[in-house]
Amino acid sequence: MDTLPLISLIVPVYNMMGLLEKCMEGVLAQTYPRLEIILVDDGATDGSGALCDAYAESDSRVQAVHRENGGLSAAKNTGLLHATGEYVTFVDADDRIEPDYTQTLYDLCIRHQVPLAACNHHIIYPRQRSTRFPVGEEECTLEAPEALENVCYQQKPDVSSWGKLYAASLFDGLRFPEGQIYEDTAVFADIMLRAGRMAYTPRPLYHYILRSDSLSHGAYHRTRMDYIASVRRLCDTLQSQYPQLEQAALCRRVFAALSVRRYLVGCAKEHKPVRKELESYVKKNARTVLGNPRVPKRDKIAVLAVLAGPWAYDLLWRVYAGRRG
Repeated sequence: MDTLPLISLIVPVYNMMGLLEKCMEGVLAQTYPRLEIILVDDGATDGSGALCDAYAESDSRVQAVHRENGGLSAAKNTGLLHATGEYVTFVDADDRIEPDYTQTLYDLCIRHQVPLAACNHHIIYPRQRSTRFPVGEEECTLEAPEALENVCYQQKPDVSSWGKLYAASLFDGLRFPEGQIYEDTAVFADIMLRAGRMAYTPRPLYHYILRSDSLSHGAYHRTRMDYIASVRRLCDTLQSQYPQLEQAALCRRVFAALSVRRYLVGCAKEHKPVRKELESYVKKNARTVLGNPRVPKRDKIAVLAVLAGPWAYDLLWRVYAGRRG
């Protein structure tokens, strides 16, 4: 066992009482034998910081780190600062992982001799769940251009920082942008270019829990535009190395505009200029998106709804969100 590399598992924690316990059940049950678990208390005010201390006292693998509240990016960066493992992985405190999550990702890295491995995941909605990517596929490797092109078309892998195992060296001199949400999207291309090649398993080893008050729900707020900025950074980075992916990057930008547009369904009058700006971008590039065979049908329908008018997109999203739960 001592010959195995140490893996640092980082869990950012902010006001997660009642949720952290479920997350930690899977974390503490990991079958990989050399694990350090770093719980980063991001200035929690609900007692979950004390719960982090309790876990550290009861399990020698766990250490609790406390900091002033700075947001998810800052908490992840603090975890990286304290990590001593040769590999790093992230788990959100309100999500869950399978017991062999870490072991499987490590085995992928070793078997394929890559510094980055990713798994499929379940998305748990309030009333149902789905699997992000097809389960029936076999594990594979992806070169950087293919992986980056795939994410432009919302195919494997996902851009989230969780659900992956990284060689710690991939983060040398690289950190998540603090003060900005959607930080995972912002740095994905940088990480993929550093890795050069990654391995992927279609097994859904990670369970992403969508709560009603999560970033993925709710009304429009100016921070939603952080997603546009994060996608811009991703696309600019990949195009700087692979100019041939220009059309793929454009489609990802249109998807970002559609994604933010959904928060403006039935929006207040003061937000209508933002809605108009997003819709103008979609309309400008509609022909390119609609003519691209790799763009998902769902996105093409959304583009057609934007072309029909705000009422059409609002109706489409209400129906889609109602069925999704």
